[in-house]
Amino acid sequence: MEVCVEDNAKIIARLSEIEELSEVSHVTEFSAWHGGEEVSVKIFDRGSADPYRYRVFAEVIGSNPRRTATGNGGDDLDTAIATTHWYQLKQK
Repeated sequence: MEVCVEDNAKIIARLSEIEELSEVSHVTEFSAWHGGEEVSVKIFDRGSADPYRYRVFAEVIGSNPRRTATGNGGDDLDTAIATTHWYQLKQK
């Protein structure tokens, strides 16, 4: 079953009505390589009603200690990706 953007907005709105649930997001996950290491990149979409609609979280797969990158949320996807602190993936 494929869910369209309008359905995602309805699902986010409905889940947000549930007591004690917050920051409800639709999450899309991608795989990439960064400096020879596999990285999981998750894009969080909180829906158009949220001023920080998009947020990016990246993690080097199997890193010990865990290495992640986050950034500032943005109302558009380009801003959220551009403000992600990708250099954090290199820090050991």
